[in-house]
Amino acid sequence: MTKVVVIGGGFGGLSAAIELANKGFEVDLLDPESELGGKVARIEDSDGNSFDCGPTVVTLKDVFSNLFTKSNENIDEYVKFNKLDIIARHAWSSDETLDLFSDPQKSFEAVAKFAGITEAKKLSRVFKIGSRTFHSIRKNLYEMPETRNVEND
Repeated sequence: MTKVVVIGGGFGGLSAAIELANKGFEVDLLDPESELGGKVARIEDSDGNSFDCGPTVVTLKDVFSNLFTKSNENIDEYVKFNKLDIIARHAWSSDETLDLFSDPQKSFEAVAKFAGITEAKKLSRVFKIGSRTFHSIRKNLYEMPETRNVEND
């Protein structure tokens, strides 16, 4: 069996390790932290309070669901996803905040109210560019490229 070392235990490293193991490779996963998860790990302060390090938003749930399915597991038994209306709240002071929404139109309206229509139109252009980019690379986001030039004995 061919041995592979994956460095980093965040979303990317964990996903790569699972995909490779599912393809029959022996995988060692290395991470400098005592708990895996990268940005999704929790930290605890000296008073015992725990904090999620991130991410604020998990996009592309299907990517994770497919990874679990390939491993003969049900993601819903491990992870609870909640669709949120407000996906980010930016605060500059107690009375100056900007909420961004899962609905792009609501985000457009919030930015228009906060910074003006010109800035909201810029945001709409960013959304359109992001959408085109996503759809052009979607296949690579959903499927790990086949390993090439590596034989698994």
